[in-house]
This record gives sequence, structure tokens and C-alpha cells, in this order.
Amino acid sequence: MIEAEAFLLAGKMKRPLPKTTGSEVKGQAPGEKNVDERPWWTRPDDELLKDRLDKVRSWYGSVKTDVDEEDRDRLIEEAVRRDPRIQNLLDMVIVKEQGIGVKGKYLVIPVYRSETGERIAGALGLKTERKIRLDRYGWSVWRLIDGKRDVRKIGKLLSDHFGDEVEPLFPRLAKFLAYLQNLKLIRISAGKKS
Repeated sequence: MIEAEAFLLAGKMKRPLPKTTGSEVKGQAPGEKNVDERPWWTRPDDELLKDRLDKVRSWYGSVKTDVDEEDRDRLIEEAVRRDPRIQNLLDMVIVKEQGIGVKGKYLVIPVYRSETGERIAGALGLKTERKIRLDRYGWSVWRLIDGKRDVRKIGKLLSDHFGDEVEPLFPRLAKFLAYLQNLKLIRISAGKKS
């Protein structure tokens, strides 16, 4: 015992941890921990994540619940009644913009929309077109856009053709359509009223 104390005093050995972690509070049952008493850097990650999740749940008041298919339409109608500006993306019709061509595996988009701009760019040796390569799913969506189909029909046709390969279907489809809209390749127009 005397040798161990000598090592501790000399700093050659770490001091052994006490049997209690210091998280027990007076009047608390043994084994119960008051996690707020310990500094965050001494607590394990899973405990920190659990505390954070509990705080977030308490902030929002409840955990997200699943909506049954029969309730979904009623909830959409109620949301539209409260705010008529809300539109369902699945009911929107997608229309291709004019002047977009196809060369092999690429969509070809003119950089300049006017003939004058193209002539000036050609004279200066600038690129007059931009190429975008699509994968097989992108090409399928591009072919399905005809100006008459809404997003729901396009998604159904994709699901019938590719099956589970395209899951989660509608979040991916919405992101791809937003990408095409940002490039000004398509226009999303309001379809039928829901």
C-alpha cells in the first residue's frame, strides 16, 4: 500500500476512480443517476443522445404519428380549406420547356435563348449549348413528361416499371423535378383542384 501511495504522489500512476461517480444526490436511491449533475464530457454518448432526444420530444410535445390512408385525404382537404394556397405536388402537371434537344445520352440545352445571343457566342467561340447526362431513371421520367400527366401518374408508371428500385419514390421524384425546374427544363403547372 505504501508503494502505491508513492506512485500516486509522484504522478507515475493515475489515481483510481472512486466507487461512486458523483452523480448520486442526497436523498436519491442508490443506482439512480441525476445526469444533469455531471459535466457533459464525462457522460457516455448514448446517454447524451437519449437526453437530447427527450428534450426534442418535450419541445414538440409528441412523437410523429403515422396517418392512415383514409385520414390522409381528409387532412389534405382541411389544410386546403384553411389555406387555399397549399397545392399538392402529386396533382400538378409537368410541362417540358421549348428548345431542349436530345443527343445520345445527353439533354442538350441552349445557353442563349435568342438567336442574337447564339450568334454572338458563336462568333466569340463560347459554348452555345449545355449538356446534362441523365441515368436510366432520369430518362424514364423525362420520357413520361408529356404535359398531360400529373406527378402521381408519373410516379405510378415508374413504380410499375422499376418496382422497389425507385423507393422511396415520391421524395426522390420531387427532388429530381425540383432539379429540372431549377435548370429551367420543365414548368410545373397546377393540375386538377383537390
